[in-house]
Amino acid sequence: MKEWHYSKWAGYPGMHRTLALLEERYYWPHMVPKRPWESLSMDFIIGLPKSESFGSILVVVDRFSKYATFISVTNECPAEEAARLFLRHVRSGATNQSPFEIVTGQQPLTPNAVVTHCTGPNPAAYRFAKYWQGKNDLARACLHKANKCSKKWAGKKRRDVQFQVGASVLAKLHLILRYTGLHMGLVRRYEGPFKVVKRVGKVAYKLELPAKLKVYPAFHISMLKPFYEDKEDPNRGKFERAPMGVKVSYDREVKNIEVDRVIRQKYHRPRHEYLVRWKGLPDSEASWEPAEAL
Repeated sequence: MKEWHYSKWAGYPGMHRTLALLEERYYWPHMVPKRPWESLSMDFIIGLPKSESFGSILVVVDRFSKYATFISVTNECPAEEAARLFLRHVRSGATNQSPFEIVTGQQPLTPNAVVTHCTGPNPAAYRFAKYWQGKNDLARACLHKANKCSKKWAGKKRRDVQFQVGASVLAKLHLILRYTGLHMGLVRRYEGPFKVVKRVGKVAYKLELPAKLKVYPAFHISMLKPFYEDKEDPNRGKFERAPMGVKVSYDREVKNIEVDRVIRQKYHRPRHEYLVRWKGLPDSEASWEPAEAL
């Protein structure tokens, strides 16, 4: 390895070229893995700042797929503890089997574990196939059980909501509109109310949006919630302002333009803005609007 990588004439050719040079002149079994989890590499990252009494990391890498598992360990980690952590973290918690065992149907065989006794034409092959099928069925059953458990906990927060045509709903527009330079704490989570026009598929609804609100009118049901109108004060809860980020307001008319200003920023063209007073709103609601929005 040193001759073909570190020598002056080799010139540090890299992993792939070094391996190609070695394969031309040398060979040893299992030099290159042929399938996932056939060959693993393990190493320690030490000298790290302590976190909850852990100061090192055990790194386990599958040499075929380069899939890596990082396990936090203490600075003193003997071989027995490393083996226990390997079985605990590398073995899948849902299937209780290692990836190698799921792919091949058995654990990696050591030289002293190879089966030497055989009777009949090929009973070992039959037993191995039957054992592999049993392991495969067990892994599928464990995955199905883990999937049901995950679905059970995820379904607790789900809600079965349906809207009728003509009903009023509130929509999450802040997930669609882009708010550049605005803090999300200043943005309303829901806008509306909007009328439901029709149902689209099983989980989406088409809403009646203002013409100047340039968004697609179909929304997933998770982005909608019912609007409850106050019978004593019908205007309560209705927003008089356009959603944040919409440059052209759909519910206000220009009363007067007071003054203008020029905004200059580095690496940007000068931008003209105008102080606009709106009809039916007090002077405190006057706002600076860009020239292209008027």
